[in-house]
This record gives sequence, C-alpha cells and structure tokens, in this order.
Amino acid sequence: MSIRIWANHAHIFQAHLRPNATVEELLKYIDEAGIEHAVAFAPFPGPQSEGLADRNEWLAEQLVNRPELTGFGTVDFNAKDISADVAHIAELGFKGIKIHPQYQWVAIDGEKMIEACSKAAELGLFVTFHSGVHFSPLKETAVWLFDSLSYACPTLRYSMEHVGGYCHFREALGVILNAARRREPQRVFAGLTSVFTPGGWYLSDSDICDLVNIAGEDIPMFGLDFPYNNPEYAKNAIKRILSLDISDNAKELILGGNLRRELGYA
Repeated sequence: MSIRIWANHAHIFQAHLRPNATVEELLKYIDEAGIEHAVAFAPFPGPQSEGLADRNEWLAEQLVNRPELTGFGTVDFNAKDISADVAHIAELGFKGIKIHPQYQWVAIDGEKMIEACSKAAELGLFVTFHSGVHFSPLKETAVWLFDSLSYACPTLRYSMEHVGGYCHFREALGVILNAARRREPQRVFAGLTSVFTPGGWYLSDSDICDLVNIAGEDIPMFGLDFPYNNPEYAKNAIKRILSLDISDNAKELILGGNLRRELGYA
C-alpha cells in the first residue's frame, strides 16, 4: 500500500534557540521518516521569536524554495490590530495559523480569539489549535469551549491537535460531532499529534478507531509535534495508523489526504 504522507504540526525556531528545530532539521526529519510534506509553524510572539523583526516574515524567508513545506503563521494577541496581524499572514502566502491558547494566554471563547478567528475564516485560513491540558486554568482552555468558538465563527475551519489528549478526548469528539450536525461541509478536525506514546496525550487504538467510525474518515489528520518527537516516533506512529482496523481509504486520508484537501492541495 503506497501512501503520500503529509504531516501537520512542526514548530520552527531560530538555530541559536533550538538548533534541532530549524527548517534544515525538519527536512532531514521528514526524509528519514518517509514523509513527503509537512506544515511548518512560525515561532510564537515573545521569547520564541527573540530578535526577529517579524516572526511570520522570517518563516516565509526560511521556506523560499522549500516545496516540501507549507507555512502557518502565528498571531500576536497583544497587537493593536489583531485582524491586521492575521491579514498579514495571508498576504505572506501562508495557508493557516497555529494558535496555542495556553501558551499564548488567550481564552478560547474570548474576544481576541474570536476577532482572530473571524478574520482567518474570512481569508480562508485553516487554524490549528493546541487542545487539552497545558498548565493553565482549565476554565479558560477547557476543550468544550471550542464549541462556543465554532458558534461564534461558523465558517472557521480548524483542527484540535491532540484531540483533547487522554483527559479530554471525549469532549473533543463531542465538539466535532456537534459541528457535524450543524453545518456542511465539516469544519472541525482531529489532529493526531503526540497521541501515539503513553502520556498526557495518549489515545488508544480503540479511541482512534472510534474517532474514525463515529466522526468519519475525513476528520483525523496526522501530526508530528516536531521537534518534540523524534523521527522514530513518526515512523512508529505511521506504522500504528497502518495497523488500525479501519479502511485503507481512512488510512490514506489520515496520513495526508485530509490535510491536502483542507489546505487546497487536493
């Protein structure tokens, strides 16, 4: 079975901050893991983008002549004009945005988030969110709050990375199912990122099969969480997906088809 593997969720840093997380290291990583294409995230505002005049422009420069990579920008939620910051991401030619509510201290259903996501939806940008526990007040970042965001931004397309993790998987599934019953086509997706090894994000084979069988084959998307997972993790994750008791079509969609479709690379 030959599959074109595309992967979401790779964090890119300047070499002096994380020498194992540059574009060059990501290219080595996906080559070793047998991955054709990956989505690369700009650093978040703050310490991650120390010394950069514009973190998104920096990533755009890093991706010149890198056809194996697609860029996602990041939003400065302290900017005077959040909508303009999102518009700049689209102007750079990026296909989407990475938002980490906990790390960026922004409420999932708050005014700043709704402003950013409304502009992203208007511009056709796909948004990838961290979902689940990450050392912040759960009342501000509880997974079920994504349902409120879906209502506030009804045309927003987004993935919940980690699908809520071990602790909140069923809440995430509830958000996905509620969205499926309210609109067509589906706009809420499940990022299978860092869920293949024991820990806070772990999902069992049964969980993943339930996700496919209950929510649909067109919902899950494979992700890396580069550089926090090594190439061996990615290879083992791919093997595990291929071993699941789901259709071959579902495996192809999880390992690239769904991501390509949503990013316009059909």
